[in-house]
Amino acid sequence: MTNKPDNSIPDAKPVVRPFAPRGRGLVLAGAALFVVSSAFPVLASLSRTESLPPWMGWLDVTLAIALALGMVWVDAIARGRIDDHARQASYRLYRLLAHLLIPLLIVFFVFGDRIKWEILLPGLAWRLWLLVYTLPAGLTLWRMSLPTEAQT
Repeated sequence: MTNKPDNSIPDAKPVVRPFAPRGRGLVLAGAALFVVSSAFPVLASLSRTESLPPWMGWLDVTLAIALALGMVWVDAIARGRIDDHARQASYRLYRLLAHLLIPLLIVFFVFGDRIKWEILLPGLAWRLWLLVYTLPAGLTLWRMSLPTEAQT
């Protein structure tokens, strides 16, 4: 039997970063807002504009503003904390997202005359730009919200 000190403390709790309460929740809320907000230009571009209720436009604008403000908040919290891990993970996700362009091109050729592109493209373009721009910050907040020992 050796007299080495026992470095394992069975009752020790993992250290949680200070952004744990709001970091993951903010990222999840942003992801949900992104999905719901992106549905509006898709639905509007596939339906007759005159058949859409007026409240749908107001809801679209409200959700878009909430999405933009939420992503500005994510970016502000993560500013200066984005590390190489977040950059590399973002790059891998960018490469994955790039594969969406081919199905969109196929949709354009097959169903192009049935889609109102003047509604769909601007609506999706700024949302996708916002996603790409804030992805490293979102991944950083997500990772900062994990217990320290789970980040390795």
